[in-house]
Amino acid sequence: MFHKCENTNRYHIKSNTDYLSICQYIREFLCKNNECMNKPGPVCPFMPGALKQQSIYFFLVNDQYTNKNRLIKMVQQCKNDFLYKLKPIIRNRDKSIYKCLIILIRSSNISHSLIDEIQTELKPEFIIQHGLMFGEFHQSTNSTAIRNENVYPFRTIAPLLVIRYMVANDIIFLNQKHKYSIDIRMSMIKKYLNLYHSGLLYRAKTNYLEDANKILEELSSSIRE
Repeated sequence: MFHKCENTNRYHIKSNTDYLSICQYIREFLCKNNECMNKPGPVCPFMPGALKQQSIYFFLVNDQYTNKNRLIKMVQQCKNDFLYKLKPIIRNRDKSIYKCLIILIRSSNISHSLIDEIQTELKPEFIIQHGLMFGEFHQSTNSTAIRNENVYPFRTIAPLLVIRYMVANDIIFLNQKHKYSIDIRMSMIKKYLNLYHSGLLYRAKTNYLEDANKILEELSSSIRE
């Protein structure tokens, strides 16, 4: 959790405790306060409510997915199922239930670097076309905490790909210069703003709107220069 991983091409070693390890990661890490995150409250502020509402779903991936094309096809099917079978239950701003689908990769044929590659490749489509976030977790990820670049909180014993609806503070994940071109980043932020103004962005606040507009203006300016 505190050391950069130099070998991101590792493979998962399957265990009978894979599922239990993820449940423990959710309950003992994401749902609790951790001083290394440099913020109050749970590491993930949405997970305690998601557990209470029973809105977390799993899809298990075993050794039948042996290459990139098969894995992408499976992820796209999971996305479609998520959109049409796990729709949010909209009541009001405080009581709506948004679902989360965790794709648990229990395969020794899929490298961590391939998981990163697929997540980077598919994320813009998930956001721009559907307003969904698409994240990756595994033992050798070097994605750092937002408020502490010396911590790697997205490391899990079993690899994961996660599909969920966007929330307001996702703006911090939409301007990754090292991953995406200016055009793609602008398209993702425009989708974010569309969701905000449509009232579909969970926990929307004016400061997030200001941040999104500022980033969009900076990106637009860089194109004009």
